[in-house]
Amino acid sequence: MENFDEADKVLAHQLEEIQKRPYSELVSLMGVENIVTCEGTGESGVEYEAEVESVWNGAEGGDIRVNVVLFEKGFNSCVPVTSSFVMRPDNSVLSLEELPEGKVD
Repeated sequence: MENFDEADKVLAHQLEEIQKRPYSELVSLMGVENIVTCEGTGESGVEYEAEVESVWNGAEGGDIRVNVVLFEKGFNSCVPVTSSFVMRPDNSVLSLEELPEGKVD
């Protein structure tokens, strides 16, 4: 990854878009390989690809943790930028920092 600041901006945009998806959609995609692939282009013209994975964050039917990994397409794709958030069944979104201590599995 040549430009981590740019990648962070692209990742933030991808997170906003993914967080607009309903809980039910993210749950329905659990266990599917390469669940969601999103693409974006940074200000420099570099193309990025994000892979999204949802897993239970505790008991099945409760909160889900959504992990997002952003890769620069092509040459430097082995150095990703990552982020995660938790979505609750009521579609509310929490950052991992907002969870009570010990809540992240």
